[in-house]
Amino acid sequence: MNYKDYKGIDTIILDFDGTIMDTNELILESWTYAIEKLTGEPADRHAVQSYFGETIEVTVPKLIPNHPYEESVATYRSYQYDNFLDNIRPFAGVREALPLFKEKDFKLALVTSRLTNSTMMALDHFELTEYFDVIITADDTKIHKPDPTPVFMALDKVGSTADRALMVGDSTFDIEAAKNAGAISVLVSYSVALPEEKREAVAPDLIIDNIMDLFDLLP
Repeated sequence: MNYKDYKGIDTIILDFDGTIMDTNELILESWTYAIEKLTGEPADRHAVQSYFGETIEVTVPKLIPNHPYEESVATYRSYQYDNFLDNIRPFAGVREALPLFKEKDFKLALVTSRLTNSTMMALDHFELTEYFDVIITADDTKIHKPDPTPVFMALDKVGSTADRALMVGDSTFDIEAAKNAGAISVLVSYSVALPEEKREAVAPDLIIDNIMDLFDLLP
């Protein structure tokens, strides 16, 4: 893609975990704790990473298949809740990029498979909430990425369309959701959800190393 492909863009849709917020290690540790506590077996961190981007309801039966679902979810969430704000931080460039996007009059949306409570807790804590025109979480829809439904919900609320939007994420689910919606798909290189050797198969429209890289492309 070249510069002219981005001239009509007025909306930027961002994922939360692994895209604007570095929650990678916390999520890994939360799954490790739950798996080892409930199964007595060591957790495979690479297997855990392969499910980044899914909702917990989808991931639990895969990682802890032979244990009561409700207890598995409660164990995972209790560890993450107890360690949440002390173990997350915005990725480099995020705090600088969001206000600049707003100054350029881009519509900003957040679309995440995380629950509302922890999403808002993090955004409020790091003073990022004000920059988003709409926030779509796992509580807002029963249909999640890679289905385009949450993307369309965000676009509808900000008054835009997929052909005027780009979606930035770190996982296969984000890139597929962008493509399924008809938006430009942008993959961040700095997360752990999609190792370099797997990126070509996912075929995002664009790969960036820092959120600020978008300023070299967007008018």
